Amino acid sequence: MTKIQKNTFPPKEPGSFDAGLSTKKLTTAARQSHNLYYREYRKNNPEKIKELRARYWEKRAERELNDPGFRVKQLAKKGYTQRAIAEALNISLGSVNYYLNKK
Repeated sequence: MTKIQKNTFPPKEPGSFDAGLSTKKLTTAARQSHNLYYREYRKNNPEKIKELRARYWEKRAERELNDPGFRVKQLAKKGYTQRAIAEALNISLGSVNYYLNKK
């Protein structure tokens, strides 16, 4: 019976384990091959791509509408004062300050 070796994190050698395929770490030839594959996939599966994009934007909109930090920043960009934002969103002035200074 062979023992299955689990991947360690962080990897022992740079580039030996990559959880997600990052195009920045690929060589030029590998990047071109990767891009060609996805270009063909998008061309052959337009309905799937439309569904994925629609789902992405729906989730993003839902996340932004439910995220008080996003709404605070949105009102701050419109020129509202911190006190006005706190009153409009029914949150404390400290929370508004926290969301505006959060990185």
